[in-house]
Amino acid sequence: MSWREMLGAEDSELPVSQNSQNTHNAPTNNHSAYSAHSAEQESKLLEVLSSVCHGLIVNPREVRDALSSEDVEDWCNGGISATTLLDFSQLLAQRKEIQQGQVPAHFTKQAVCLVCGPIWFDAVKVLTTCPWCYNRLSNRPIPRPIDVRCADCDHFKRIEHPRLGHCAKGLSEPIVGLWDSDRRHCEWYLPVKKSNN
Repeated sequence: MSWREMLGAEDSELPVSQNSQNTHNAPTNNHSAYSAHSAEQESKLLEVLSSVCHGLIVNPREVRDALSSEDVEDWCNGGISATTLLDFSQLLAQRKEIQQGQVPAHFTKQAVCLVCGPIWFDAVKVLTTCPWCYNRLSNRPIPRPIDVRCADCDHFKRIEHPRLGHCAKGLSEPIVGLWDSDRRHCEWYLPVKKSNN
C-alpha cells in the first residue's frame, strides 16, 4: 500500500490542507541538465555584471533584468563582451540618474532641447529630443543649467494683471503671483508650446 492510499490522498483531487507537504508535484521537463547549465550560465553572468557594476548606481540584477533573452544568449555564446556589458551598465546608470533628477557627471554643457528647453548635456547643441525627455513625459523634474522666465513656460497661467500669473505646477510664489519677466531656477519649466497657425 502506498503512502497516498494510506493517507487517503488518492480519494480526493485536492491536497489535504493539514498535510500539504505530502502533495505530489507533477514531474516537469524543467529539471534537466539544460536547466542546470542555464542556472550556471546565469550565475556566471551575474558574476560578470557584479564586477561591471562596481562603482555605478545600478546593481547586477537591474542590469540583468534590462537584458533581453537574446542578449543573454549572445553573451553565453561569446557574442557580447564584458566591455559591451560595461557600456550598457553605464547607460543604465545614466538613465537612472536622470530619472532621479540628477545631472550625470559628464553632462557639463548647456544644450537646448526643442521640447524640454535648456538642459544639461555632454555637448552644446540644439536637439529635437534629449535624454531628459523621459522625465518630461513621466512628469519628473529636469535640472536646468540657467534660470528661466515664467512668461516662457507652459505652466505659467496669467491672471487679470498684465504681468502677473501663477504656476500651474503649484511651486512656491509670492501671494500676488509671479512676475512674468523675472528669472528663476525651475526644474518644472517647459517651453510654451508653439501654435501651428
